[in-house]
Parts: sequence; C-alpha cells; structure tokens
Amino acid sequence: MSASTLDRLEVSIRDAGEGWLLDYFVPREKALPHIRGVLAAIEREAHEKGVAPFDEEVMLNELERNPHRVRAFFQLLGGTRTPAMLLMAWRVMLGMEVRSAKLSYERAKAFHFEVVLVSPYGDPPEAYSSENVNDLAILRHFGVTQIGGKPIIDGFYPLRTR
Repeated sequence: MSASTLDRLEVSIRDAGEGWLLDYFVPREKALPHIRGVLAAIEREAHEKGVAPFDEEVMLNELERNPHRVRAFFQLLGGTRTPAMLLMAWRVMLGMEVRSAKLSYERAKAFHFEVVLVSPYGDPPEAYSSENVNDLAILRHFGVTQIGGKPIIDGFYPLRTR
C-alpha cells in the first residue's frame, strides 16, 4: 500500500475520534498493519460469501458519506476480531436487516452466536456465526426497539458520537 493510503486510514481513524485503536496498540507501529490485516480478512470473507465487496477504500469512501456508520465500525474493531461477524456488522450498517439472532452459552464450556440477515431487496439470506465470546461486543451497537409489542433489532450505531 502507498504512504498516502496509510495516511488516509490513520487520519480517518483519528478524525472519527477513535485514535485509541492506534495509540493503545503495543507496539504502536504495528497498529495499522494489524488493522489492515483484519480488513483484508473481512474482504476475503465478503468474497467467499459472494456479497458486496468490502475493502479499505470502500470503507473510507463510506466514511465520507456516512461518518457515523464507519465510526461504529471502528469502535467494533477494538474488541471484535472475527471476520464473519465484522462483515455482518458492516452489512447491517449498509442496510441489511436482522432476521434472527441466536446465542448459546454455557459457562466455561461453549459459546455460539449466529445472526441471519435479509436484504430489503429480496436477496438470499446471509448467515454469520462465531464461537468467540468477545464477539458479544457487537450487541452493544445494535438498535433495539419494539413495534406493536414485537421485538425489532434494526441498525448498527456508534456507542459514542464524540
């Protein structure tokens, strides 16, 4: 990657108010390569699933259009590392709807988290799953409500806006 791409990612993270992703990484100089590795893993996951492409450029272009969406994504990068679940969060940010979410947990034995997304345009459902308990951090970002007394999980939001 060119130095200008490197600068753009770092500047974008800092401008979004999420510089801690870089500053608290040890050693500090490995923060951006690590983040880029995670982004590359998400890109591979998107390709394997056959969904809309994801890469650093797509993410940074979305930041210019919808900074709150990418801010939520940057916040999630701090605690979640499972590429499938990060891609799922990205897809929700872009308008996919949560059809179902299942969580199974048994203390010190097992954890399984599965989310199925549907497109508002009728595309086939997409299933995402994880065995990593740290992926529970995703739940803090979902918008939750009730309509007519029925549960709705809708949207993906930053925890902090500044």
